[in-house]
Amino acid sequence: MTGVNLHHQPGVNLHHQLGVNLHHQPGVNFIIFCIIDALTSAGATVTAYDPEAMPNVKSQIGDKIQYAANQYDALQNASALIIATEWSEFRTPEFERMEKEIKHKIIFDGRNLFDVYKMRELGYNYQSIGR
Repeated sequence: MTGVNLHHQPGVNLHHQLGVNLHHQPGVNFIIFCIIDALTSAGATVTAYDPEAMPNVKSQIGDKIQYAANQYDALQNASALIIATEWSEFRTPEFERMEKEIKHKIIFDGRNLFDVYKMRELGYNYQSIGR
């Protein structure tokens, strides 16, 4: 299982969302950490990529998950993709490149980045959460 992003809201430092200072989007990253914990407890390997949050996440959970150099490296041999943020680079991926990396064309999109019909046309099992 691959979680490509770790940080819910672009531009908000994850460090300020954890610990005693939860004034930015309280509970949001708690949910992400719960997902990571549930997946790893079930024996899944989680590989994550986030252009901003990885150093802060690594300081919180260490090597519990793997960290990728870019969004495509995070997909290598992944069973599925979980999208938890809306960084601009995630909005326009190279779908052909994604297909080469991911084992199964399964996406759980918590930010509703893509058009449901387009994703079905591309052959993805696309779960757009909250639409």
